[in-house]
Amino acid sequence: GTEQFITHTRQLTMKVRDVIRTYNPIVHLDSLIIDAIMQMTESGLGAVSITDGSNKLIGCFTDGDLRRILKEEGQSFLQKRMGDVPYNKQPIVIDADASLINTVNIFKGKKVDNIIVVEEDCPVGIIDIQDLVKLNLIG
Repeated sequence: GTEQFITHTRQLTMKVRDVIRTYNPIVHLDSLIIDAIMQMTESGLGAVSITDGSNKLIGCFTDGDLRRILKEEGQSFLQKRMGDVPYNKQPIVIDADASLINTVNIFKGKKVDNIIVVEEDCPVGIIDIQDLVKLNLIG
């Protein structure tokens, strides 16, 4: 009862920007794949945002994409640029000012691990489902 009420209230009142990590993994379309891997490793997330020359989000690259390409091409693809390999051109996004209840609903509905957080079509962070689990906002 009470704990569920508190959790639900926090989901309604907190904003996405309140829980995103300070490190924002971003690569550009002309970045090397190895740069994306380094960003994923440094962030501890399984995804990086891909931006164009004006920092607008154009896609995302995930550890799943990495494994699929590695299986198909072997290590030779590591020196390719992001624009030369398949990546998700329609990533799931949420606005930084959205309530956490919207984020929870996206995680549940889309069954994804990461959602890119944007402001005016520019990535400002990535929220991982584990971030919400650690805050006891999702079970």
